[in-house]
Amino acid sequence: LSEAKNAQTFQSILSFVSSALAIFTNDEFVQRVIAQTKSFDLSLIAKEKQPVAIFIHYPDHKPSHHFLISMLIDQIYQALVSQ
Repeated sequence: LSEAKNAQTFQSILSFVSSALAIFTNDEFVQRVIAQTKSFDLSLIAKEKQPVAIFIHYPDHKPSHHFLISMLIDQIYQALVSQ
């Protein structure tokens, strides 16, 4: 019985993770953004002594994708406050 509950718990966790990551694998726009975006090291930006501006060119007509910008801004903020 315990093994069956463990399997059920694992399936529930797997289902949750799969649905959370689906936006990165099932959405063509998100795949293009990820593929075409040049990476940069946030820790290097945070170490700069001069002010830095990052411009985000993003179509705001799709609220379902706003989480991407939110994640980016959160990562930048975390990099800056950890310095």
